[in-house]
Order: sequence, then C-alpha cells, then structure tokens
Amino acid sequence: MLEQLFRPKWRHKDANIRIQAVKAMRADDPVRLQLAQEDPSAEVRAIAVAELSDARALARSCAADPSPEVAHAARQRLSRWLAGMATDSPPLAQRLQGVAELEDEAVLGFVLEQAREAELRQQAIARIVSETLLARCIANEASGELRLQMVERLADETLLQQVIREIRTRDKRVARRAREKLEQIQ
Repeated sequence: MLEQLFRPKWRHKDANIRIQAVKAMRADDPVRLQLAQEDPSAEVRAIAVAELSDARALARSCAADPSPEVAHAARQRLSRWLAGMATDSPPLAQRLQGVAELEDEAVLGFVLEQAREAELRQQAIARIVSETLLARCIANEASGELRLQMVERLADETLLQQVIREIRTRDKRVARRAREKLEQIQ
C-alpha cells in the first residue's frame, strides 16, 4: 500500500495519468524513451514519441510500432527534427548522421523537400530508393546540382519523360541529361 502512494505517475495503471506524466517530462528523459517503446497504451507511446530526441528510437518506432498512430507520430517528429524544423533540432552534423542511418522513405522524402541545407538534401538523395519519389522532387529542388544527381538515379522511362516535361524550360542541363538517359534505355 505504501508502495502505491510513492509510485511515479508514469507507472500508474491509468493511461491518462501516464500521459500527464509524459507531458511533464523533458524530451531527453530516459523514462520518456522507455515509455515510447514499452508502454502498453498506444496513446501514451504516441505522446512520448512526439517530443522524443533520439533519432534511432524514433526510426524504430516508425518501423516497428504496431500502432499506426504511434508510427505516424514518430514519423512526423523524426521528419521535422532531421529537417531542422523542430525548435530542438540538433546541429547539422548530427542530422546528417541521422539521415545516413535512415531507411524510412517518407522521412527521407520530407527531408529532401523541406530541409534548408543542401548537404542534408544530398544525403537524403543518396538514401532514397524510390525513383518515383526522386522524380517527384526534381521539379521543386532549388539546386541544379542536386536535380542532376536525382536524374542520374532514374532508370524508368515514364519517370524520365515526366521529368523532361516538367523541367525542360527551367533547367536545360537536367532536361538534356534526362533525354540522354531516356535514349540509352530505348
């Protein structure tokens, strides 16, 4: 009985009380990480990952949490954190390392589309497997060099034709390279 009086709120059997405890924790609190990974309530795990500051734990939650709600919250947090859009985003070197270890295409796509730093976008390009995602991002990429890197990764005829249509008046060099690749395929 005495044990129950002094039990931390994050160990309470009521999920609502655990949620309140998580909201009061710092982002780097080890208990938050534990709850994000192990709490039986998906709602508690989702709240815990929403402010987590551990890229590997967030990536694990994206990939392995059985709850779509938790995976979505982790993906949103990781995307904004790595892209440098969160108020507590780490320095560029740490974000580059996080992207280098990442396999989640949705997060990589977000980083490619939203990150301000060209080095970070370049790292995302190197990690993205989906040609469709790369082709979609070419037209909106500010850097001609990065657009060219994305075209080099394309091998699908339809996607190369799409890129040529979208970019031919804005970046002749990229459009020319896409045409060359298309001719090699045909």
